Amino acid sequence: MFSNDEKKQLRKDFWNRFAERTKAIKNKRGYSKKWMLYKTGVKGVELKFHLDEKTALVMIEINLNNAERRDGIFNIIEEYKAVLETAFKNPLIWDKDVYVTDKKQIARIYYEMKPANIYIKDQWPEIIDFFVRQMTRLEFAWREYADVIKERTKAIIQ
Repeated sequence: MFSNDEKKQLRKDFWNRFAERTKAIKNKRGYSKKWMLYKTGVKGVELKFHLDEKTALVMIEINLNNAERRDGIFNIIEEYKAVLETAFKNPLIWDKDVYVTDKKQIARIYYEMKPANIYIKDQWPEIIDFFVRQMTRLEFAWREYADVIKERTKAIIQ
């Protein structure tokens, strides 16, 4: 279908187009949108975008190597499930055991769009709209409870 070089270029083109769309979003002060992503205030917890040949995800990812700490943070966030999902306006998928490689395990709380394929350019506008709309909601939901979650996870991370 596509060579590795063509796939690489398509992925680059998609993320560049997404970055252009993000620049067009202005905050209250007129500055371009900056996604929270790694600045959640909780070590090992990140907000992420993911897109491959099957699905698009907007997620909270807990990527601590220590399983006990990872599970502890997941459990604390899960206590806020009802309020996060209400603020997010959609039910989320809560997956405590995701293997990203044979040895690397993480936890994810996410919302997905299926089907979505990074290699089909005709889908890009819909995927980009999905990313912008859903990450905006996820950031809003996270910010509502970030201070409480950060305080409650301090003992786990130390």
